[in-house]
Amino acid sequence: MARELILHIGHFKTGTTALQMYLDYNRDLLAEAGLHYAAETRKHAKHSALAFSLLRRAGVSELMHGYSSPRPPAKIWQALFDETRALPDGQSLLVSSEEFIRLGAHPEAAALLRKQINQASDLRFRVIAYLRPPQAHLQSWYNQLVKMGIPVGSFTTALCSQIEAVHWDYALALKPWVEIFGAEAVILRTYGPALREGDALYADFLGALGFPLPAEAEPMPGDPNRRIDPRRLAYHRGLNRVD
Repeated sequence: MARELILHIGHFKTGTTALQMYLDYNRDLLAEAGLHYAAETRKHAKHSALAFSLLRRAGVSELMHGYSSPRPPAKIWQALFDETRALPDGQSLLVSSEEFIRLGAHPEAAALLRKQINQASDLRFRVIAYLRPPQAHLQSWYNQLVKMGIPVGSFTTALCSQIEAVHWDYALALKPWVEIFGAEAVILRTYGPALREGDALYADFLGALGFPLPAEAEPMPGDPNRRIDPRRLAYHRGLNRVD
């Protein structure tokens, strides 16, 4: 049975940080069930270098969060493929980064991804993404931009000129993943308030991939990515725009 590489591609603001911390914190338990959270490029519980390497090579400079690794995408991805090939037959390697979803806004980066995937015909691939209602997503992403200290304009200004189209055009966001891997390999899940309760998100994610929720697994305490109180958003945005 072929070894499998699973790509969790986001979306942003769909519990990705909580999921990544859970997967990293419980990786030994998950490995016992045949799901291995990749070591290659893992940093702060996520694998964003895999996406950043493609985006940077494609000339993207916005929202790169200081990424400056000189390693070419081919070497980074080949190391990931090698980690997958080293698994026992029939087991799966998982990587996670919300930065993957940005490839839909940058066709050159998506073309580079296709080139890497073509070098791994011996592996099986699946892609999983969470989506939330677009208006709720956009408001949450705008809140995140302000929280990160980015000098955005009003919500309308940001939407028209500062927010990548993948945040409101889900067809665009998913286009490269369907074209490269096939629609049958792409798993879509709905993110909503019910998944914020207890272990619901972790159970939904693992269940969608066909893995059980380990009884001994523990979530990280607290909210790993708290949003700014909307009543204070304008205050924070103003502070971001002054010296």
